Amino acid sequence: DGIDLGQDVDCLRGIWDVESRAMLISLRTWNGSEKTIRLLAKNLPSGRYGIYENGKLKRLAMVTEKSESLSVDIKVDGEDMDLVILHE
Repeated sequence: DGIDLGQDVDCLRGIWDVESRAMLISLRTWNGSEKTIRLLAKNLPSGRYGIYENGKLKRLAMVTEKSESLSVDIKVDGEDMDLVILHE
């Protein structure tokens, strides 16, 4: 959640890989501008998550039974940006 066309951002891919226990998201702006967006991942299993941008670990986050979600602020531009939220 949290992404719409009014932000000038295209979501190229958004899947939950059950086997890898990871959410895979690919984004870019459609007009080449740089945008900072807040992405909200919902209904996640409880536990610790690593948040990776283009293959680099950016931070760790905890999801509890009570919250079942986490938010991520990311910068997106005209180049494809891959975000992975990995359940560790």
